[in-house]
Amino acid sequence: APDGGLHCRRRVQFVRAGRPTPPKFLFFNRLLVLAWTLVAIGALVWVIAIWFWLRGPWLVRLWLCLLMPVWALIPAPVENHAQAYAPAIFAAFYELFIAPNGNPGAAIALLVLGTALLTLAVALAYVARRYLAKMGWRE
Repeated sequence: APDGGLHCRRRVQFVRAGRPTPPKFLFFNRLLVLAWTLVAIGALVWVIAIWFWLRGPWLVRLWLCLLMPVWALIPAPVENHAQAYAPAIFAAFYELFIAPNGNPGAAIALLVLGTALLTLAVALAYVARRYLAKMGWRE
């Protein structure tokens, strides 16, 4: 159908209201929202599981708890799909090992940048905690 599979009346309602026509790939967009929601829920489960499973210094636990959500929630562009993004860790894995002639450069750069920012944030939390302990603050 010329309207991308949408019902004709729906298209006319959008045109009459002065709004642009809805995107042609509404079903694809809804699947992307569902997929990102599932990834976010998985990242939350990861944080809770790792925090209670690991024992040791709080600094290492905090860094390991937040590493997977950072990797999973950074959007990386997907080749051959305009305006489509996937979790950077999945995009890098796909481009490295599965896609023929894949180019994982953008996804890996985003992973490195996210890891560096996470490490900086955890280091700042460590410095702040040491400073507050020195000032007499107790947990």
